[in-house]
Amino acid sequence: MQINISLKANAFFRTVRLKVSLDTFYRKSGGILELYEVRIHGRGGEGVRMAAHILGRAGFLSGLKTQDFAIYGSERRGAPIASFCRLSSESILTRGYIFNPDSVIVLDHTLDNETCLKGLKEGGKIIVNSEKPISKFPNAIFVDATKVALDTIGRPIPNVAVLGAFLKVTGILSLEKLKQAVREEMAGSHPEAIEGNIKACELCYNMVNQDSYATSEGRILSVKQVSR
Repeated sequence: MQINISLKANAFFRTVRLKVSLDTFYRKSGGILELYEVRIHGRGGEGVRMAAHILGRAGFLSGLKTQDFAIYGSERRGAPIASFCRLSSESILTRGYIFNPDSVIVLDHTLDNETCLKGLKEGGKIIVNSEKPISKFPNAIFVDATKVALDTIGRPIPNVAVLGAFLKVTGILSLEKLKQAVREEMAGSHPEAIEGNIKACELCYNMVNQDSYATSEGRILSVKQVSR
């Protein structure tokens, strides 16, 4: 199967491995996470590649084997970009793009929905950065990560903010590990930018109410924002 992403493949691979005890939440009983694959779609300038790096780092800090990379065409702001992250308790033998993700994160809702949702596994999670539900993304979780980013870092870069919502929806990693990953991946940034992004992911994490985002066939519900 091939995914229809009209981009020139220009991949950046980072694989980090560490054998330590697990200390977070995993999908499978017994503290074991089977291979979990995430695909992130967005545009240049939205931090698509960094989102995969931070997610991979959070997995690494949780004792998982991880793999993250990105592909894109023209290196310009606004160009479509896709990044990928694999997480597993066991060694990751798979290489290449993710064609059948367990979850999809969409940072820019104006992107082609068929491309974004191509190959998503049955029952897979969809997290979309949008201030309101959009019918072309059925059964998705919607969170206004751009507004949160503007409020916390003063820039419309929603990549870290939306990861908070992703963790709340999937439960595969802890928020504390994500915040630690942000600090490490953004170590060269201004301290205010680091703390602002951490605040952004916390806000989006808390905006998702586990009891309020369930959807029924043909019906789309946006997440409810809890009191700040």
